[in-house]
Order: sequence, then structure tokens, then C-alpha cells
Amino acid sequence: DKESVLRTFKCVYHFLDKYLTDDDKEILGFGAIFIEHLLCKVIRWKNLLLKGGLHAIIEAMLAEANADEAENYPAPLSISCEELYNLI
Repeated sequence: DKESVLRTFKCVYHFLDKYLTDDDKEILGFGAIFIEHLLCKVIRWKNLLLKGGLHAIIEAMLAEANADEAENYPAPLSISCEELYNLI
């Protein structure tokens, strides 16, 4: 529904706005259109990965990345419930 889409958009926008550097934002063309494209790609890739049976592999990679090498990414690969509620 429309309300869920708006909440998701808001959460992703504010999360990335908080963690990306100004240089990252400039390189990515960060803004509303960027977020819309990003969300479309997430859904597309999620569906492709599920069809290919790769979901478990991706989950394991994300868990490993979050645990050991989080500083290598421009933003955390997961969000806490507390932070999510603050964004909403």
C-alpha cells in the first residue's frame, strides 16, 4: 500500500543520508530519484536471487560482512530496530 511505500522510502533515504559521506552522495547522485531506483533494484535482485536459490549464500555473506568488516562499507548492512523506529 502507499503508506508502506512512503515509510520504506523515508527509512532508506534517512539511513543513507546519515551514513554516506558528502562525496559518496555526490558520486551516487543521492536524492529522491536515486532512492527510487535503488528500491526497484533491491526488489529485482531479491527476486532473481530467490529464483536462483542463492538467498542462503547472500545471507551468510551479509552476516560475515557485518561481523568482521563493517568498516569497509559506506553504511551498515543492517539496521537496528531502535534506529528503524527513530527513522519512522
